[in-house]
Amino acid sequence: MSLQPATYEQALERTRRRQEVSRQRRDKLRAESPSEQKTPCATPLRRRQVLPSLTRSEQGAKRTAKPLKSRLDAGLIAWGRAVRKRDGNQCRWPGGCLTGDRRIDPHHIAKRSQRPDLKYDVNNGICLCRTHHDWTDLNHNEAVRLGLLSTESYELAKKNRRKP
Repeated sequence: MSLQPATYEQALERTRRRQEVSRQRRDKLRAESPSEQKTPCATPLRRRQVLPSLTRSEQGAKRTAKPLKSRLDAGLIAWGRAVRKRDGNQCRWPGGCLTGDRRIDPHHIAKRSQRPDLKYDVNNGICLCRTHHDWTDLNHNEAVRLGLLSTESYELAKKNRRKP
């Protein structure tokens, strides 16, 4: 199965528009940034607010905040590496990938929220370039038809396994 040309071209055009908007925003930030930078680590792309340094007494009690939990746990990182190794770090778009996008993402065929039992299953993964990965998020029904997404829930799969 291959993607219809009109839909494929529309996806490419959306990606080009997003990249153009990002470039325009970046150029605008560069033009607005002051010529003298207050800290050596400040960049024209991100303006950091320079705060006066506070002594321990001015800061008050020591804060013990827990670090934010990473979205990816060690199991998902290992899963992604295994999927990339199996697919040769190539986009496995049906009909071949013609986008030229080198950013390869491991993609869950059955969503982790719908099938937590397949979260770390390498057979539930496929490598897609960033363009096609974004396309599957935007075009759910078409992605299901192409076999890039599954709509089967955990309960339904469990029920189907019980049947002889």
